Parts: sequence; C-alpha cells; structure tokens
Amino acid sequence: MHGPSPSLTHPWSEYPIIPVVDSVMGAIPRSARRRWRRNRDRALQLWSVAGPAFVVTRGVGTAPKYDMDGPNYPHWTWEAGVPTAHGDEDAFMHELLVPGAMHLLTMPEPGWTGGTIPGMGWMFDTGSFAIWSRDYIIEGTGSYGPLAYIVTHEIGHALGLGHSSEKTSVMYTVGQVSTRPDAHDLKSLVEYYT
Repeated sequence: MHGPSPSLTHPWSEYPIIPVVDSVMGAIPRSARRRWRRNRDRALQLWSVAGPAFVVTRGVGTAPKYDMDGPNYPHWTWEAGVPTAHGDEDAFMHELLVPGAMHLLTMPEPGWTGGTIPGMGWMFDTGSFAIWSRDYIIEGTGSYGPLAYIVTHEIGHALGLGHSSEKTSVMYTVGQVSTRPDAHDLKSLVEYYT
C-alpha cells in the first residue's frame, strides 16, 4: 500500500465527507475555468469510487494569502551559480491549509518549489492542499502530461497517498502512465481511511 504513515490521522471531521475549497477558479482566466472544472470534477469522481464524498466550495475570502516577502516563503537565489534555498517550506505549506478541508490552489509563481514541477499535494493532520502551476492549468498540458493526469495525481497526494511503484497507478513515481487511479490506488485509500 502507498498511504500515509499510520501515525497521521486524516483531517476530515466527518469522513467520508471531504470539504474541498477551490481557490483555483478565482485565480485563472474565465477562458480556462471550464477546462479546470471538468478536470477537477473528473479527478474527484475517480477518487470517490474509494468512498469519499467531496463537497466543493469556492475559495472566496477563505484562501490563505501568499506573503512573498514573508520569512517562510520558499524561494531560491543563485550566487556565483550556486543555488541557495530560503524560507521555511514546511511553515509555508501550513499557511496554504484551510483547516479541515482540502484546498485547491495555484502556485504564486512558476517554479516556487525551486524546480519545474507543475504541481504538488500534501496532507497534514489539520488539512491538505493540492497546488498547480497556473500556466499548466491554463494550457491544459505540459511536459508532465495532460492536465487530467496532474490534477488526479496531486489530489491523490492531498488525500494522503504517496507515490506507487505500480506502473498502472496514477500515483506512479516516475511519470504519467495512467490518468486514473487503478485498483491498487483505490485499495490503498480504502485501507487508509477504514
């Protein structure tokens, strides 16, 4: 199985109902919203086969604000060709949480993680988040594959799943092979939450 550590409790107070706060909708142009909503809803429906019911609300007024000048904001500087990481990434990730909910949002700038990944997802005992590059959402694809894959994969992380060594898994470690959870992904989720 590739679920989280047994010591990590899920943040949902009334599982199998998982509140989802979508701050992506307010951060992308109107022309990209239909594609985003279609991919978001598809991913949530695919994961709901394992039992959770998702209740989506818009992130108006509830989304944490990025403090790009704050001491926690992760960023990189290069001096004489040597990269140096600044900020407290763990503290910054906690700032992205909406307590008791899964928060969907866009990255404040491309590559804020110090690399080129188009998204990431993380779960804490107080909430979770999945975050994507705004450009990736707008374009609908990129070097990591179609938006359908990257949305489903990062929501899997926000549900608490780690990477899988199964090549049919949407959580496969090496790259996109599948755009949907396989039986192993769904079994991992069921075993974690039951």
